[in-house]
Amino acid sequence: ITWCLGYQRPGGEIVWSVGPDGVPGNFALLAANSSLQQSLRCAAKVAGVLGHDRPGWTAAADRVARAVTEKPSAFAPKGRWAMDWYYPVLSGAVGAAEGRGRLGERWDEFVADGLGTRCVADRFWVTAAETAECAMAANKAGLGPEAEKLLDWTRHLRADDGAYWTGCAHPECVHFPGGQKSTYSAAAVIIADHVLARRSPAAAVFSAGAARVGAGRLGMDEIDQAGQLVGVGGRQDAMAEVKDVAAGPGRGQHGPGLLGQDGPRGEAGGGVQVALHAHGEH
Repeated sequence: ITWCLGYQRPGGEIVWSVGPDGVPGNFALLAANSSLQQSLRCAAKVAGVLGHDRPGWTAAADRVARAVTEKPSAFAPKGRWAMDWYYPVLSGAVGAAEGRGRLGERWDEFVADGLGTRCVADRFWVTAAETAECAMAANKAGLGPEAEKLLDWTRHLRADDGAYWTGCAHPECVHFPGGQKSTYSAAAVIIADHVLARRSPAAAVFSAGAARVGAGRLGMDEIDQAGQLVGVGGRQDAMAEVKDVAAGPGRGQHGPGLLGQDGPRGEAGGGVQVALHAHGEH
């Protein structure tokens, strides 16, 4: 946390990246800062549980939140990305009423009825992770029925083995990137189910009100199946090794240039390779 706060700018925003030489990047991202302000608040609460008072972390979170809500020019222009649209709501940087207004302003741009949430507004590419996260954002804003629909719509991206396709390019639902079933997509659906079903008090992190334990949208066998694919459950840990790799064409049935230079989760001209290794019982 101390390291992160070392890169907070006077306006409250935190830079997106730091080079290997320690030089900070020259821009900040709205979605990233939305997450950062929530993470800072969670860190302060964890510290409190452990007997450490960290009011400075909460104050820093307040400054980040103000930048998110009041200083749009402080961030790189990413308005076409769904994450910039719903992350301030999902993270709680804006309140429920303002969140409903924010989601309503561009709902028809990003949400394809019966299919899910577009990754970018100007491409008909619906992705499982964005749809699940948007469901939690809608839930956070008190839009319960809309949240339930979005989570239900992720089902068309569920593969027979229980994993989730990263996304589909419609109207044909051509899997893009070709052949890719991503762990973060399955994880996002699992978390969204947990939140909307209020399976435990932890669901309150992304809920408009107090959470209560209740029946879920997914069957427990489905959750266990998907959970195994992302390395959780079954008394095994997952360790991610992330390596930068050059961007390359996807595999499977998709045409060249389907999304131009835009890759999954908002990258452009690059990619990330994640390898999960299951470890034995601890």
